[in-house]
Amino acid sequence: NPDSDADGLGDGVEVDAGSDPCFDNPAQLITYVDDDGPSPAWPSAGPLPASPASGTPGNPHILLVAEGTYLTNINLATACDDIAYVGSLDPNDPGQQPVMLGDGSPATVIDMNGLPTGSEVDGCQNISFFDLHFTNGVGVPAGAGTGGGGMRASGASVVLYDGVWMSNGSVTDQGGGLGVSNASTVATVRNSVFRNNQVTAGKGGGVWVGNGATLDLSDSRLLNNVVNSIGGGGLYADPGSTVTVQNAVISGNTAIGAGSDGGGVYLLGSATFLIKDSIVSCNRASDSGGGIYMNSADSSSEVLNMLLINNYASGDGGAVGLIASGGSEFRNLTGVYNQAGMTGGAVSSDDNANLQDSIFWRNRSNNDLLAVLPKAGDTLNVVAPGWSSFNVMESPDANLGKDDIDITGASPGFEHGFYLVQVFSPVISPAFDSGSDPVPGFVGLDLDKKTTSINGAVDADTLDRGYHYLRRSAGIPDGVAVIEPAAPGGLTAGAATPQAVVVDPLTGSESMRAGQEVFFTVVAAPA
Repeated sequence: NPDSDADGLGDGVEVDAGSDPCFDNPAQLITYVDDDGPSPAWPSAGPLPASPASGTPGNPHILLVAEGTYLTNINLATACDDIAYVGSLDPNDPGQQPVMLGDGSPATVIDMNGLPTGSEVDGCQNISFFDLHFTNGVGVPAGAGTGGGGMRASGASVVLYDGVWMSNGSVTDQGGGLGVSNASTVATVRNSVFRNNQVTAGKGGGVWVGNGATLDLSDSRLLNNVVNSIGGGGLYADPGSTVTVQNAVISGNTAIGAGSDGGGVYLLGSATFLIKDSIVSCNRASDSGGGIYMNSADSSSEVLNMLLINNYASGDGGAVGLIASGGSEFRNLTGVYNQAGMTGGAVSSDDNANLQDSIFWRNRSNNDLLAVLPKAGDTLNVVAPGWSSFNVMESPDANLGKDDIDITGASPGFEHGFYLVQVFSPVISPAFDSGSDPVPGFVGLDLDKKTTSINGAVDADTLDRGYHYLRRSAGIPDGVAVIEPAAPGGLTAGAATPQAVVVDPLTGSESMRAGQEVFFTVVAAPA
């Protein structure tokens, strides 16, 4: 990380913060923050300022924050433009490379434990946070209670979060991790994690986006967040919001409480909503839409190129639940091992959403175990769905739409996770080269740059159905070791509810990438 203009800021830090790395501006504000006080490397270091001065466009006030735990919050309101916090720095490292802890989290921790309010950016332009971990927040006044357990962005603010973690936040209403509120507020999230946050009586366990607000989230993870009321364990989007999610993992989130929908994602009303190239797995809802729930969504809502794995709804729609959401687009999904307590183990819909070029296998309704033979309603909840076309699915009752293929008693031809066997004669995967259009497929999918092959060859000619990976397979080893539970004998044969199992490859050099899950059927409790 060179310092081309010799101003004490590494080029990478300046580029991230929006400053010119090749021009030394003597007026540039630089604040060194270290709770341990001054050091030979940072002789002017001091505590985190409560009200940092604003910078100017292209010349932000940059706060370099040393690694460590800071028992405080960050509250910016009015006269707070063009400020960049750069955390997880070692003052003795002239290269200014971020320091990460063993779990991959940033080494600068903003710990709000015991504070009466959390962190907020209100009415500020061009605020950036890099490599900071906000934890143990109780939010700020919002909606009918509190919101933004990690941070709340409001008042038409424009905020960037890059390499930020928000964890263990607990609020009563809007956004256990991040709350994005008010018209014209824009939050851009990159390479960030929202984990173990909770909303006790509202919506958006991980992230909440309000009416008129905008969220652009990519290369990020929403993990193990909980909402106890309305829904959206991972993410909740209100009507009128604009939400884009790509290259994300939304996993292990829960919407609990009577009538709580959308274990992973909840979209309410007409919004500009796009989620693509992402994994939604192991989410739970006490009512409908274990993975994704949409209520009154329209044609401006798109769910594209997704892995939907092992989601569960006590009501309808193990992977996806749709209410009055005609016109919304669902393309190139791979939905496997999803379960519903009632109908639609994979998808439940009461309207004409467009479901196309997807694969559904081993999904079950009525709380049936995944290993039992498929029955009517396990994949889709309706008879002769006019909104289903060019899909591959188990459908013993021939409940098929236009050019759908029934694979009851057969296989979709997966290998190494959910890649497709690329063989023409004899055809092993009915999803290979059998889609509705030539590549690149639906507008915005760019499937000519993605692959269903373990060797990484991009899709060509006729579109392959189902999810397309961004890269070649990392490979799945022949065996795995059970890490949790520590005593595998505690697993219950034929358990009515899912049991968490953590595995590691037996070959240490192998990497099981996201989406390459291992499926267990516990016939008898192992020794």
